[in-house]
Amino acid sequence: NACKMRRIKLLTATVAAVVAYDSESPVLCDADMKLFCPPSTSCCPTFKSKMEAEVIVGYSCLMSWSTRYPQGPCCPHFEEDVDTTSSTSWGGGTGCAAGYECASSSPDYFPSFLRQQSEQFDGSGRRNSHTVTENYCRIDPTAQPVDNQGRPINNEYETMPRYRACESFTRDSVDVYGLPIPFSASSKGTKNDLKEQYVGQLAYYSNMGQLTADDRVNSDITTAIVGVHGSGRDAGTYLCALTAVVADISKDQIFPTKNQRRPLPKDVLVVAPWFMAPEDNAPSSSSFPYIQWDDQYPIPHTFRYGAESKPDVKHNMTISSFAAMDVLLEHLCDRKHFPNLNRVVLVGHSA
Repeated sequence: NACKMRRIKLLTATVAAVVAYDSESPVLCDADMKLFCPPSTSCCPTFKSKMEAEVIVGYSCLMSWSTRYPQGPCCPHFEEDVDTTSSTSWGGGTGCAAGYECASSSPDYFPSFLRQQSEQFDGSGRRNSHTVTENYCRIDPTAQPVDNQGRPINNEYETMPRYRACESFTRDSVDVYGLPIPFSASSKGTKNDLKEQYVGQLAYYSNMGQLTADDRVNSDITTAIVGVHGSGRDAGTYLCALTAVVADISKDQIFPTKNQRRPLPKDVLVVAPWFMAPEDNAPSSSSFPYIQWDDQYPIPHTFRYGAESKPDVKHNMTISSFAAMDVLLEHLCDRKHFPNLNRVVLVGHSA
């Protein structure tokens, strides 16, 4: 019947999102909609309504807390649930960590055919103790999650907050771009080095495409957020997480002071540099090679200590990861490209 059909399609879409994992290239959510998610994330569908759960109207991107762990399940998300009258409500999808399932204190959150499944307890009564009035994740006693190396994941908590997904992207927003790094930025370089001589290019993701187009002038941008990845080198995940933060801030009426308006997504540039390692599959480039840092020698994840990069083949030149970051920040401060930029926020996690 129609209810059964909605159930099958909804659950199928959720399962498909769990296994979609590719650390090398963007994840295609929908070819017709031309929507993508960054590498190391999965596509979570937004359905038209609980009565039309077979109609997908969009996607959001679910992250995992580590590149070593797979993504968990997407939680059911319906277009009709988005509160357009609230400035602080989250309009995108959510999900859980691997080994957890979606839960809610609201009896109306799930369609009836899903609510019957969510109310099946293991008999111990321990999962009935969650009393907060919000959507959350609870441990799935039937799950046996493993990490990407096949090792069991030991989830210690009965309940966890939902993971917030980011809005899906167009293809060019999940492309890897390259920032040319001149010889003069290298410790081996001199002021006499020609500007057109480059060590290579620093890989990065950006919510607004390529930064280095000669004729690019963006007068809307007032804030730039630069997110530095950890040892997992999952720069695409940081792009996703930070664009979700920007979406939140743009709806927060408490954020601005008396003389400020809250920033809009078009005002905020998000850049996620990717400090590549030799084992990463660098995208093909018609210009300069992507700069890489040794991930094992002399210590793991050398980029996080400001180490010199692997030497370029042609000139045997290297660049410190710190110096490469300086070049990125200097480019953002170029008034020819970003005349109204007045704040740069540098954030990171772990490494």
